Amino acid sequence: MTVAYIAYQRLSSTSKARVDALLTRNPDYSTWVMAIPDTPANRDRRALIAFLRASLWADDIKGESGYTDDGGMIHGRLNIFRPPNTPQAGQNIGYADKFRHQYWHFHDTPFSTDNTPTQPALTPSALTQIPKMRQGLGSGNEDLQSYDLVWLIHLVGDIHQPLHAAQRFAATQPEGDSGGNDVKLCSQPGCNQNLHSFWDGLFGTDLYPDAAIALGQALLGEASGPPSSASILDPSTWIEEGFKLAKARVYAAPIKADGSPSVTSAAYRLHAHEAGEQQLLLAGYRLASLINSALH
Repeated sequence: MTVAYIAYQRLSSTSKARVDALLTRNPDYSTWVMAIPDTPANRDRRALIAFLRASLWADDIKGESGYTDDGGMIHGRLNIFRPPNTPQAGQNIGYADKFRHQYWHFHDTPFSTDNTPTQPALTPSALTQIPKMRQGLGSGNEDLQSYDLVWLIHLVGDIHQPLHAAQRFAATQPEGDSGGNDVKLCSQPGCNQNLHSFWDGLFGTDLYPDAAIALGQALLGEASGPPSSASILDPSTWIEEGFKLAKARVYAAPIKADGSPSVTSAAYRLHAHEAGEQQLLLAGYRLASLINSALH
């Protein structure tokens, strides 16, 4: 939502009018704005909140009825993070698509520090879907435009999180660490803290928008202007940046090289927040540029 807030401030007036209208076509729109009276005085607030809540829709449908988990089969079992070998895996058909497509949320570039053989990142993924949806956003099909808009808001934010762009392989994890999901940050029985959730939740997981708005305002207020690479709109470059950041910052000490449970330090958390703030600002500027360019 912070990425979305920053982007919304950078949209042109033409783009704002278009996205505000497109979001009303989302099946969850009425839920997003139900607490804000539909009056002229509240028009701008409703539009902003809808845009911020739209950033969560691709995650929201993971728990909503009417949508179906899909994925590739491994050892006879469904793996929702592995794209199936079907045309539907990479389709872009609008809200008629009731698959959850959880493999669209990342593109895990592989690496190893102990010469363990790696496995290539699979597609379709964020790498393939972001360009496809950017093209759809510029089409004349409003159902498709609305669907692609909510996915783009989410995916641009996701792919600027380093553990949506990297996966480490090690002798103790020859199948990879699932983008840090399999790197525990505590050793107690039943512990669910992991490296991926730590980085995704650096700034909190509150579903209410006010904290995201405050953080977005602070980041914009502290910035002297757009980040130097804000004009780069190639998702492959974004992924390469996230991959490098993961290797340099995410898997740095005290995160253990063998994938065994680790405990973060104060210095590690400080560096993570600094890197996270830079990525939030960068993602927000890039998302705005992507939307502006598609809708003009």
